[in-house]
Amino acid sequence: MTKVIIERFFMKRLTAFHYAILLFPIPFFPQTQAEERCP
Repeated sequence: MTKVIIERFFMKRLTAFHYAILLFPIPFFPQTQAEERCP
């Protein structure tokens, strides 16, 4: 019972995270920021 609730909550977190990536893709790419910081 608790496992199903956790899975649903995790799926909601994933969908919200994916929507955030689609809406704001720049902050979610630390590799590009690291490349800019490196000389």
